[in-house]
Amino acid sequence: MASAGLWQREFAEYWRNNCLGYWPRHLSYWRRRQPQKTRAQRALRLEALEPRAMLSGTATWNGMGATNNLSDSGNYAGNAAPGTGDSVVFAGSTQTSVNNNISGLSLNNVEFQTDSFTVGGNALGITGDVQVDADATATFTTAITSTQLTMTGPGTLIVTSTANGLTTVSVQDGTLVATSNTALPVGCNLQVGDPTPFEENPVQPPGPTFSRPAPNTQPSDATLPVSAADVTYGTDDSTLTADDFGLGTATRSYSSGLKTSTGGLGNWMLADQPYATRPGNSSTVKVVLSANACYGFTQNTDGSYSPVNGIQEKLAAGANGTLVFTTRDGTIYEFNGFSFGADDARNGQFLAECSPNGDSETVAALDANHCYQISTLDFTASGSSTPYQVEQIAYDPGDGTANTEHIASIALEDWNGSELTPMRQVDYAYYDGSTSLGKAGDLESATEYVNGGLTAVGTSYYRYANGYLAVALSPQGYSNAVATLGPLANVATAELVPYSYAAFQYESPAQGHVSVATVDGLQVYAYSFSPNVNNIGSSGKRKGDISDL
Repeated sequence: MASAGLWQREFAEYWRNNCLGYWPRHLSYWRRRQPQKTRAQRALRLEALEPRAMLSGTATWNGMGATNNLSDSGNYAGNAAPGTGDSVVFAGSTQTSVNNNISGLSLNNVEFQTDSFTVGGNALGITGDVQVDADATATFTTAITSTQLTMTGPGTLIVTSTANGLTTVSVQDGTLVATSNTALPVGCNLQVGDPTPFEENPVQPPGPTFSRPAPNTQPSDATLPVSAADVTYGTDDSTLTADDFGLGTATRSYSSGLKTSTGGLGNWMLADQPYATRPGNSSTVKVVLSANACYGFTQNTDGSYSPVNGIQEKLAAGANGTLVFTTRDGTIYEFNGFSFGADDARNGQFLAECSPNGDSETVAALDANHCYQISTLDFTASGSSTPYQVEQIAYDPGDGTANTEHIASIALEDWNGSELTPMRQVDYAYYDGSTSLGKAGDLESATEYVNGGLTAVGTSYYRYANGYLAVALSPQGYSNAVATLGPLANVATAELVPYSYAAFQYESPAQGHVSVATVDGLQVYAYSFSPNVNNIGSSGKRKGDISDL
């Protein structure tokens, strides 16, 4: 028997000659031949990972979806729509009119990289920053439910909703524009990082700190600049907007300078029904986009139209006697001409609107039983043939003249992917002339319903004096007033002022010029009217005022 030393030397030589070049294979074989440990014999072994922060997702909007809905996954790179806590980057120039159809959505950061985007629809929470990059404009017509908002970036951010819940707004860069005195609520704390980030009106009276679009140099036409108490500069007319569907978008407007409107809403004007008018069958044509936005043109002998007061908008003759109106941002409106009978609502009636990105609003049907008033409006996203939203308009019985065919209700329907479904509704009531609270046909109230028009959620209430709006109560103000004062029919108008969001007193003799305005029942503004004697029409009002229509 060989000694231990000899055996070891022989084994080592064998190993060098036969095994070293195949170590992995022999080792694997050796391992496979080992008996497997049972589960009870194995020791649990955990490996610590480095700390990682959990990041919310970021969805980048490219607008390539079939609709303009925020929930449409086809609108995002990667086909993933955002949810609560995510961030959204709006890029490109396709479908820049965005509809937030997600109820209760709260986003983290929102960035607008290019073009002009508008976000409407359901109310939206934003917990992070809103960044608007250079050469970009972002407009929120939807209500912002967050109490704090921080704006960054060199672009322009516009907020229009009167239902914003903001209490603190920090503007670190760029320009912030609030288009109504309640878009930034009274008492909202503005923190400004740049000393000149706002477009301020230099003659704005003391009141809530917020900005408005720069005043128009021709206040007798186009959009008139409005003071903090909803009074137009230059004409001293009261002016208001209202949101009947609670979606953060103004659905109608009022001005004491617009004594009679079209579209069946008494002395108010529907935002979705602009119109053209030709006063006294003259050569002058005026396009009225809202109660506070009027554009005048003179018809030339060759049939073309020249703008008055140096406005940059254009009016041209269209096919079949229609009129085509183009705004400075490229939005196109089409109206009927004036070849219809005297009591036919089709004279100057709105036909269609097309935004620069291709979104459209179109009259789909008229009501022949009510002077051919508009009964159906279709709203269609760019590139789509199916309306994403439809308004159905019903009328009260009238006496066969266009100005007495009042709107009874408007029902809003949404496309759910397969059919139109009822969403919201507003019912209107009018004064009958039997009291001093309003003339026959003046709008008395607007009641909003949800749940397909089944559940009432609030009533807006109005009173008038000498033909002009005296007090306006929001649904909350109306509810508080009724709870405290009881039925309002026998309550004096002065008692309603503390419950109103707007109240007006006018000069005597009343011509629609505001002398005192009260905001939210608390802040009082006094106005004086000094007419330009070189610019007075035969009616005593300034030439070009909307009241001349």
